[in-house]
Amino acid sequence: MSYQVPLEDMNNPAIVLDWIYQMNEKTWMTKQDTGNFVSALQDIFGRGICGGGEAKTINPKNILKNKYGMIFSTEEE
Repeated sequence: MSYQVPLEDMNNPAIVLDWIYQMNEKTWMTKQDTGNFVSALQDIFGRGICGGGEAKTINPKNILKNKYGMIFSTEEE
């Protein structure tokens, strides 16, 4: 199954947590799938978004561009 998650919109921990809850509520998601989703978010964004127990705002587009070379429709190559 394919499902798109807007990583470029995940700029604060509340949005990340909301997506974790949303995905966990899907009837087709297993507990292992949820764990893999959380692990993927951690791999992509690291602890920078909520390190030290503090909520932080990040620029997910910059992270995705620098880490994975992603280019978004509002950017030119």
